[in-house]
Amino acid sequence: MKEKDITLTISLKVAELLKAKGLEVILTRTTDRYIDLTPERTPKCDLSISIHVNAGGGQGLETWVSLYNQSAKSRKLGQSIQNNILKLVPFTNRGLRTRANSKNNADYLYMLRQAKGVPVLVECGFIDNTVDANILKNSSNLVKIAEGIANGVFEYLGIKEDSGMFKDVPKEHWAAESIDKLSKLGILKGDDNGNFRPNDPITRAETAVVIDRVLKYLGR
Repeated sequence: MKEKDITLTISLKVAELLKAKGLEVILTRTTDRYIDLTPERTPKCDLSISIHVNAGGGQGLETWVSLYNQSAKSRKLGQSIQNNILKLVPFTNRGLRTRANSKNNADYLYMLRQAKGVPVLVECGFIDNTVDANILKNSSNLVKIAEGIANGVFEYLGIKEDSGMFKDVPKEHWAAESIDKLSKLGILKGDDNGNFRPNDPITRAETAVVIDRVLKYLGR
């Protein structure tokens, strides 16, 4: 179990959930690659959400917010994300965290200091803690963490709950509940425009991908 894999899984799911609500998402990585502390990590955006997994002997969920970079908005966004993750995942609540640099004139963390949008940095548990590791080993919990982050964003932006995950699947659709449930588990996905296209045919290749996702969810 590696941080880079956990955070990528969570990030991709967050992106899917945000896009389904019509929000534009910029991912700094979509594959297994390392990005140094360069401007590539901090593209121009409205909200900057950096997703990590902690280590070093602690336990629980904490969200770092800025002291200097849009601090009031950062705290509001961070608290919203922290609260919404805790509604879904049984992490110990370590609360909001801040730290200034040695000169006390900027944030210590690069992703808070250099972010172009309202910045937060979410530490999704401690990978070297047995309790947190057991949470992170469960793929359904990674989906719930992603849902918590996305719900925190929606709450911050004032976006209310609607009929479901996709714009073209109304609440009254006969398969809406199943589509919504399987989408949240990462088994079914929509397109980049937030549509599911429920009446489109499915190919043999797409069927194989769906079955593979089910098997991965079951840990096989």
